[in-house]
Amino acid sequence: MRKVPGAIFFLRQPVGAFCPAVGYSLVYKTLYRPTHFGKFRGRKRFFVATGYINFRMGAMLASFLTHILWHPWQAGAHHLAWLFLDYEPGIHNIGVYIPVVNSRKHYKNNDYFYNDYKNNGLAPSGCPRAVRIGANFHFYPIFNTKNMPTFQEKLKGLGPGSVAVAGIPFDEYSSYLRGAAEAPEKIWEAFYSDSANTYAEDGTDIKDHPQVINMGALPFVRYQDISDSAGRILATGARLLSLGGDHSIAYPVIKAHARYHQQLTILQLDAHSDLYDEFEGNRYSHACPFARIMEEGLARRLVQVGIRTLTAQQRQQAERFGVEVHEMRFGLPRQLKLNGPLYLSLDMDVLDPAFAPGISHHEPGGLSTREVLNIIHAIDVPIIGADIVELNPQRDINGMTAMVAAKFFREILARMVRK
Repeated sequence: MRKVPGAIFFLRQPVGAFCPAVGYSLVYKTLYRPTHFGKFRGRKRFFVATGYINFRMGAMLASFLTHILWHPWQAGAHHLAWLFLDYEPGIHNIGVYIPVVNSRKHYKNNDYFYNDYKNNGLAPSGCPRAVRIGANFHFYPIFNTKNMPTFQEKLKGLGPGSVAVAGIPFDEYSSYLRGAAEAPEKIWEAFYSDSANTYAEDGTDIKDHPQVINMGALPFVRYQDISDSAGRILATGARLLSLGGDHSIAYPVIKAHARYHQQLTILQLDAHSDLYDEFEGNRYSHACPFARIMEEGLARRLVQVGIRTLTAQQRQQAERFGVEVHEMRFGLPRQLKLNGPLYLSLDMDVLDPAFAPGISHHEPGGLSTREVLNIIHAIDVPIIGADIVELNPQRDINGMTAMVAAKFFREILARMVRK
């Protein structure tokens, strides 16, 4: 199979783009990277449609022609696929409009988007990155972003005892490979996969749990905005589980937590200490967040587990900040004496690459999935915040690492709603 790029449309007003349904499958993707939106500032709305047509000889035109012959009233103008991205200052609402009636199913309202996305490839955040129109022309129903709750509206549903889950699709400060920005939706897709269930090992069912609120993607335009948006969640009294994104997001997120939690303890599960003063000229690189955190006094203790890449500079930094580093060459600590309030930062590369190929930095000699789970289960102090970062779906194999991340996601949420 070969991939032929289709047309790309950039139009200021929400108008349709006709895309002939030829080919075995058609995939639309939104440019869901908030840092790319700066050049569009000042525009109330703009439209992005990107098409890729995969051609497979044999079945290429069969289903399309059959569809026209069998449902001629649906042909022509009905075969339009629109992707709209409403841009408002500080808020990004991405929606997909597909004005095609499905001959096999009819949906009466927009609840389909929230309740049935797991069967149709839509991201549960309300910000679908890709919508697939398969060879059987199973088109998705119409739904309107104006009818979806905004980030501000979702904030009203938060309060003490709530656990907000927010995606932070940011990887601009990755030093080696990009791709971690795609992780939040992949974690959600794995969480709702029919190959597994939504229960944590302690019996907590995370799906539809009354304390867990899916906030979708955290609204931000610039890196510095992440802290402000996270702070708006924390101001409600809720706790926050962030899905990155590269590890650079830890600094602005923990900075927001430090405003509400004094004497913070951070448990960092990672192959790297991320203590560089600067990396490749960037003080906010994903190799530097914990240097920023410690030099600003945002945490009382930083406990690192899984470390196996220390350089001379990072050893000096660890000593300077009094970081408790548990290096893998000495094995895992028998017990972690942690204090609350606790923030858990889980970098997926803490795992050995055998368990997590879908990461940017393959660092052999890491933990097993069970060893990480045991650490999570052994936490006996309140987790007031957490992040899961550095999953890179572009390097994943059959979604294996995404499934591991979804497992960690369930187990961390179970600890947060229980404590």
